[in-house]
Amino acid sequence: EFGNSMAELNNGNLYDGVDGDFDVLFVADPSQSWYQKDSQGGFQGFQEYQTRIRAASKPYEKVSMVGDSMGGSAALLFSHLATDSVVAFSPQVDLGQDIHHVSRDDMTINQCQSFQNRLVESVREATTSRKHAVHITIHRGIDEMDVWHTNELLTCLYGDTHRKNNKRNSVQVVEHTKCTHHQIAVYLKRQGTLLSKLSQGLFTT
Repeated sequence: EFGNSMAELNNGNLYDGVDGDFDVLFVADPSQSWYQKDSQGGFQGFQEYQTRIRAASKPYEKVSMVGDSMGGSAALLFSHLATDSVVAFSPQVDLGQDIHHVSRDDMTINQCQSFQNRLVESVREATTSRKHAVHITIHRGIDEMDVWHTNELLTCLYGDTHRKNNKRNSVQVVEHTKCTHHQIAVYLKRQGTLLSKLSQGLFTT
């Protein structure tokens, strides 16, 4: 969903405040393991992807993350490597509880819990950094599991009071009530608002 959208943003179609062009790095997980499996088939993927992303982004002063679904999870998982902003669409947080969107039987309960712990740690590190606190925006519809995932993340970060203090949180959840399914990025693109949501999340936070 983001190839053409990022190209349009790069051309300055929606936002005039970007200082020159920006580069885009697409990070895919061919094993579809939520970036947990490494190139040798083991479950050291986080360390491997972290090393590669850190090396690729090192020359840049401003680094942002964008992703949808599993990619949205990755944007949060590696949010500690961002320096500016993160925009995630319908990310998964608790892999062990989601049988609808997470279809892997080779990830143990401990591995799923380790994934969630690391994701929460990354988000907390990103949003509390004294050097460059990162603003995180999560877009989702009203799909039951998508609501579960974002509530689980906010509860881990802010406790049970997160719903009362959402406007003060560094992680903002934007709910699109007319989207009843998981594919929020597809929905926003069809509505003609995906570009503006990306622009707002990446450049105007």
